[in-house]
Amino acid sequence: MSSAWILKTPQMREAGKEILLREALVAHMRSTRDRQILASIAGDERPLEDLLSFFASFYVYNYQGLRLFGPDSESSSPDRKTDLEREERRQLELEIRQLLGNTFREEVDIARLVSEFFVTVCDELGLSASVPQPPDRLCDLVVEFLSKIPSDYSPNASIDFINAITGWGAEFRRDLYAKASGLKESALTLRDELIREHEEEIIEISTLKRGIVRIRGQLTYLTAPLRAEDLLPDVLDSIVKSAWENICARGQRLAALKIAHGIRISFLDFVEEYVDTPTTLERMEQELGKKASEAFGQALIDNPGLAYSIISAFVGLPEEDVKAALRQKGLRDPVELGRALMETEHEESVSEQKEPEISKEELENIERSMRMLEKIEKALNGPVKGMLRARGLRAAELEKIGIDLLTKDESTLVGIEKQVLAELRKKVRVPPPDEMQRLIDLRARVQSGEIGGLEATSATEMIQRRVQSEAVNSLRLDLVWHLMIGVMTNVARVVETYLRSKHDLLRIRAVLKSIYEETEMELQYLREEILIDLLSLRIYEMKCVHPELDAPTVCAWL
Repeated sequence: MSSAWILKTPQMREAGKEILLREALVAHMRSTRDRQILASIAGDERPLEDLLSFFASFYVYNYQGLRLFGPDSESSSPDRKTDLEREERRQLELEIRQLLGNTFREEVDIARLVSEFFVTVCDELGLSASVPQPPDRLCDLVVEFLSKIPSDYSPNASIDFINAITGWGAEFRRDLYAKASGLKESALTLRDELIREHEEEIIEISTLKRGIVRIRGQLTYLTAPLRAEDLLPDVLDSIVKSAWENICARGQRLAALKIAHGIRISFLDFVEEYVDTPTTLERMEQELGKKASEAFGQALIDNPGLAYSIISAFVGLPEEDVKAALRQKGLRDPVELGRALMETEHEESVSEQKEPEISKEELENIERSMRMLEKIEKALNGPVKGMLRARGLRAAELEKIGIDLLTKDESTLVGIEKQVLAELRKKVRVPPPDEMQRLIDLRARVQSGEIGGLEATSATEMIQRRVQSEAVNSLRLDLVWHLMIGVMTNVARVVETYLRSKHDLLRIRAVLKSIYEETEMELQYLREEILIDLLSLRIYEMKCVHPELDAPTVCAWL
């Protein structure tokens, strides 16, 4: 099931931009078109890790145009070309799966640890949130939770944990997004252009690198997750202070933060079950959607005053943006929204047992029919009867005439009935009697609940119900996919690794061309040195991003 986003991030509001890859990948996963293509290629159900690896290879191949085989490997034969494409996809998937390793399941676990940290802080230190200086207990909690990261996890897991609890990760992403969206630097020398960071091309990798630099003082690859004893005292103090500022920024909304992270923990436990369980994107979305309806529905009903804060803390968007987005869709009452979410969960359960009685297209046709009938009825009871009363016709006789008049054969009408019909035709188009009978019968069936259990009294009510139902369903899916955005960091880094190579290849080709065209040997040597410097930087960056890879693997991959 696909639907439009309600809770949009800045990137989602700017059509065509795919700077933040976590959001871009999730947006494609939610797309009906991409799912259809993916289903036709992927075939059977897969464990979630394999499914994400396959989708990443699909994105790199289809949307970034990355190819493993050169043009000379292509064949004019359509069958041969199809075989080559299939082999390219297969190799891409295997490479991505190798690079991803166990980092997705580790990321889910780290995300759970982050939420547990916030819940613990809210429980133990919530009353101290107005104090500007962090309590000593907070430092103990940071040390304690760092020690909970298993030693066999990716060394970068500790960086991701620190970036999350301090808010540094969100800060880095905002800065990098602004940098990527702004004007590009110009008039750079060839060397500066080649070996500068190009951070805006790889947001998640750059976020990781900035975190390492802030914690370690310089870019270096880690050999194991960091512990408190690995941190300098001033660095640990900075982490604790930033974590406290991140928590205190919630002000009096710490209860909402705790509820949101409590829900997040239950969601992550659910996602963890799919890591090794064969599934599809649709099934995972459906199951998580049920959980979202139940958890958020109950939370909003129980805490209407914190409703927007809870959603804000869960999706990572400002509370005012959440409130404005929901109000634009007519979702103004938190309690009613909670009930609607709970009803959506119930409807999903019922829909599994039987086929839906009415499709969206049929519902829209019913709305049009009811609007037409209401328009005719309004014209009849308003201007038509009013005009005839003004001409001297008796009001009592006019009141006896209703919409059922139009179901009679015109040849059977007499006196005042003919006058009413003639005036009505001047105001609106009057359908034939059999069509009018169909419209009247349709409205009666809708009002009685015979059709799809609608029980609507008017077309306006039907439209409002449909719009609200679609909005509630979109919100439910927003909550699901915003959760997935938060655990797509390592998948995005793997994809960015390919994008980095793609961009570097274009830059290297330009330099090689300039080398071949240059006649002075000294300039040729200088440009060759630039290429060597670039390669050295990329090898080290690769090791920092994927520290589990050994040197031969890194060099072979590059």
